[in-house]
This record gives sequence, C-alpha cells and structure tokens, in this order.
Amino acid sequence: MQMDDDASTRSAYQRTTVPVIVNRHYLISYPYFLHTPSLSIPFDVIMAPEDNSEAFSKDPFSGLERFLLSTDWSDLTIICEGRELPAHKVILCSYSPVVAAALNSNLKEARTNTIEIQFDLATVCCMLFYMYSGDYDIQKGKLSALGFNAPKNDAKTGLTRGSTDTTEISEGSSVLNSVQICRNGDPEAPVIQEILDHAKMNKIGDYYQVPALVKMSNFMMDSILKSSWSTKAFISIVNDLFESTGDTEWQKMLASHVADNIVQLGSDTEALAQAKDLSPLTREIISACADRIQVVEASRKKSSSSTGLGSRRF
Repeated sequence: MQMDDDASTRSAYQRTTVPVIVNRHYLISYPYFLHTPSLSIPFDVIMAPEDNSEAFSKDPFSGLERFLLSTDWSDLTIICEGRELPAHKVILCSYSPVVAAALNSNLKEARTNTIEIQFDLATVCCMLFYMYSGDYDIQKGKLSALGFNAPKNDAKTGLTRGSTDTTEISEGSSVLNSVQICRNGDPEAPVIQEILDHAKMNKIGDYYQVPALVKMSNFMMDSILKSSWSTKAFISIVNDLFESTGDTEWQKMLASHVADNIVQLGSDTEALAQAKDLSPLTREIISACADRIQVVEASRKKSSSSTGLGSRRF
C-alpha cells in the first residue's frame, strides 16, 4: 500500500520494519520489499504513533479466543459424548493434519461438516482451548464440559446440545469420573489426577498430530513431578500412556525422574508391582539399583564420618 506524501499525515506516523507471520513462521521483512523465493512485493509499512500502540494487541490469539465454542461463523461441528460443539475449520485444520485430511475427502466428515471425537468431553474442550488460545487449562476444560453435559435432546439429530444447568449431570458423566479419584481420601490423589489429565492431552495431541500440544502436556507433567514427585503418579503415567500414545518424549522425561527418585521408587515394591506395563525384569532392575544406591550412600557417609573424626585437630 502506498502512503500519501502529505507532510501532516506522515508526521503522525513512522516508517518501520516489522516481522511478517505466514503459516506461523516469521519471515524477514524489509522496509520496501518482502522477499520470498518466488515473489517480491513492494510495500510501505506504517505504525500508529507510540501513544496509540496499546490499541494494537501483541497476542496473535486474542482475536481468535472469542470464537471458542461460539457459533459465530462456525462451519464445523464436533460431536463428543453425544454433544455438539461449534468449531471453525480454518483453526482446527491449521493445527491438525488429521482433521484437515478428513474434511478434504469424500468421507462422512467432509459431507456433513462434522467430526466425531472419541475422547472425553473435558479433554476435547482443553484441546480446543489450546487451538484457539495457544494454551489450555484443565479446570477450565472441565467447567466447559460441565456446561455441555446437561443434555437437551435435539429431535432432528438425536444429539444433545449444551446447557449451563449442571444439576442434570448424571453420575456416569465422564467429567465426574475424571475427578472421582480425588474423593477417595488419598493425599496423593490430586497430584495423580492432575498428571492423568495432562496425560490425556498427550494422547489427544498425538492422535490428532498436534506436536506442540503433546510437548506442552509433557512439560506440564514434568513440572508436576519436579515439584511433587509421587510413586503412584509415576505408576499412573506408565499405565495410562504406555500403549496409548505414539509419543516417546514422555518416556525420556519419566526416565529422568526415575533416576532422580530411584531409591524411593525401588523401595516401594508394592506400588511398583502395580505398574502393569513394566516387565518383571524392569521392576527387579529398579529395585536392585535402589538397594545398591542405598548401600553405596551408607558406605560413603560412614567413610566421610570416619575421615572427619580422624582429621580433626584440637
């Protein structure tokens, strides 16, 4: 776009160089030309005066988040647990090649503009939060799922649509099941549940090929284990993810925590036996390593104590 040469107009603005985002990647931009391998486009870039800069959001997701679970310009319906969630093709397809392939085909999804997802409703809501905002929050996902869990029958489709009346939620609801573990009085239950919720994000991210979501879920699990290591949480992750995700980074993350907490883990043989996806040999190796470390540590402390006494001078 070419600017007017009027001096009064130009005095209120400044010419500058800004990065240009194309397909989530930054291209180098120049004051007069944007160069690409096959195209060179002349243009001028202007910015409003600094005192008006706050009017422009720096968050690229700020304009998208308001369409989350909104029917405004919705051209896609997600069906989950019999509920309908409005969505937008351009957003979901930009994140998930799986969704894009389904909608660019002769399959039922393309003909009906619907995607049926087999994960629980709270996990699906969290994935949508991530796609529309670049982040997800487990509790917000569960609260949103609660709103969609009040069934109101649709005579035409047989499906149910969301409502904010949560008094109609049944005991069989997946949302209630996902928090049931926190009600059993186990002090470790909240940590275990939080870990399992992020494990679900790993699985859905892997299934729909959203690697950044998988990476974020692994980061969240890693952070929880760093601050609140729990042998039961370790067992829960192993049992939940071992054969249900193609991602392997979580295994590397978990191996690091096992190394840091191997004595505690190896000493709790009863809990370790509940890791059904660990072979008996693996469990024996962990226990043997824990025993050996304890022996070495005891010997080192004894040696250090003896050396300290022998070298003391009065």
